[in-house]
Amino acid sequence: MLIEAAQTMSFSGNTASEETVSLKSSRLYSGIRITFETTAGSAANILNGINALTVNVPEYGSQSKRVDVDGDTAYLLPMMAALGGRGFGDAVSRSGTIISTGADKVTGFTYFDLPVNKMSTQQDTRVTINMTPGSGVTVKVSFAFIDSPMQPVYFASYYYDSESSTQNWFPADGILTGGVLLCNADSTNPTGGTIARARSSSTITSVSLMVCRSTPTMSQ
Repeated sequence: MLIEAAQTMSFSGNTASEETVSLKSSRLYSGIRITFETTAGSAANILNGINALTVNVPEYGSQSKRVDVDGDTAYLLPMMAALGGRGFGDAVSRSGTIISTGADKVTGFTYFDLPVNKMSTQQDTRVTINMTPGSGVTVKVSFAFIDSPMQPVYFASYYYDSESSTQNWFPADGILTGGVLLCNADSTNPTGGTIARARSSSTITSVSLMVCRSTPTMSQ
């Protein structure tokens, strides 16, 4: 079941902007559905306009950022939503974006069901989003609380530059249950391309790791 939150955001135009909302609820919930809808203009895949997204749940302390993506790692959002589901059938319905292409399943509309597993109603969940919708495009963002079971996981995206000499692949603050994404080089960036480019190329030159971690204090 979804319980709609009162807070909304709105983004428009070619200039990046950022907004933060505090989501208040009198009941515990397992996840948050973040819905993006084009209300003006024509957005070519809403995911392309998301520059950064953070879901912060204060009661988890050092693990409070349950989702934290920016830049190329924002393309991981539909995969994160799927990994938060219970089983295959549930996973495929947890996002309105096609994982393999980044395209909206319904043009101008998408959503991501992200696991939160709220433990306290005393502190609000904070969501920060940075977007650049595109010329003449306006996108409305709304939120809803999910009370159906979701996996006890949270996410962090790590190193995706093959030139880096220092890497922290396996952080000690969770149990690694994640996935690997491959990236290709191109003529403008010969040492390592982006997650988006890897979708349509068979030339793999670097590897990126997206960490999906279980909270150690929660039952598995």
